[in-house]
Amino acid sequence: MRNPIKMTRHHKQNDTAIESEQTEKNELDGSNTEDPIFETDLLRSQIEKLEADVAEQKDNYLRTLAEFQNFRRRTDEQRGEIVQMANLDLIKGILPVLDNFERALISSEQSQSYEGLVNGLQLTLKLLNSFFEKSGVAPIETIGKEFDPAVHEAVIRDEESDLPENSIVAELQKGYTMHGRVIRPAMVKVAQKV
Repeated sequence: MRNPIKMTRHHKQNDTAIESEQTEKNELDGSNTEDPIFETDLLRSQIEKLEADVAEQKDNYLRTLAEFQNFRRRTDEQRGEIVQMANLDLIKGILPVLDNFERALISSEQSQSYEGLVNGLQLTLKLLNSFFEKSGVAPIETIGKEFDPAVHEAVIRDEESDLPENSIVAELQKGYTMHGRVIRPAMVKVAQKV
């Protein structure tokens, strides 16, 4: 065991080195409680670093929010353009039908022929049905079919029909589907037994 009274020069140097290492370690760790100014400066620097981090996070958040709002605005504009273009295609498809109606009226006025008007209307109807078919629009089958509330709308019940109950007796207004989706149900008269 070492005698505390007889400290050699070598031991004093070791103790001083250990104390200075401990002081440096405390300063690096921020655990130097002997110097309140150092501790205050250390806390200020930590606060400044945290404030800078918060400011950076806030800036990132605001940038992301602005980018999202711009994305939403662009998406809304594109959606509007798509709808406009779809309407444009629809109008372009119907214009020949309108032309044929006008031709049929002019022709029937000039010739004073009922038969010419009927022929013109039949051709126009054929053109319109062709356009609908190309667009995926199809009529809903009705007469003789069983009533289906998903595609038919019962307007009248026929108690005198010879057809089985819930069979469609007459079509009052055509119904249509577009790509398999009902766009207008068929208005029908349905057989009902008393």
